[in-house]
Amino acid sequence: IPTPLALPFGWFPTPPEKRSHGLLMPGYGNGGSLGFFLKDLGYYLPLGEQADTRLMGDIYSGGSWAIRSQTNYNVRYRASGSVNLSFQQTRTGFTGLPSLSLSNQAFVRWSHNQDSRSRPNSRFSASVNFGSANNFTTNLSSTQQDYLSNTFQSSAQWSKSFPGKPINLALSARHSQNSL
Repeated sequence: IPTPLALPFGWFPTPPEKRSHGLLMPGYGNGGSLGFFLKDLGYYLPLGEQADTRLMGDIYSGGSWAIRSQTNYNVRYRASGSVNLSFQQTRTGFTGLPSLSLSNQAFVRWSHNQDSRSRPNSRFSASVNFGSANNFTTNLSSTQQDYLSNTFQSSAQWSKSFPGKPINLALSARHSQNSL
């Protein structure tokens, strides 16, 4: 149906996409004996085009607190992975009473995969998980899967082949930790 209105059409170039940084809003609630909390308050920070990080923290009115750093990286045609670090201090009881207890937990997770195109004759990969023995049973922000798991396993592999020669070299390391 012809109308007297014209529909404009145009192409407008936009500036290159920039990654923005900013505040991560927390969740709140009641943590029972730990008191009221603000969870996952943090800051998102892009680290160039290949990496970004989230710095987050939890704070409880009873005096417990936690900090976490989650960094992801992806260098095209080289490697990709993530590094997660966490530390928390759990406080139960009141100052001046014999029932006061403080416990510290730390945990490190690192996963790394080398792109096969970066070095065709060499390969490196790692999956590292280690931390405090009772980390997930008393962790302020553990998932159900982490809470029910009582073993942490780590592994790292490196291999190198020599083209035209009947020699291959491989190194492997494993770590297993039982939290019980």
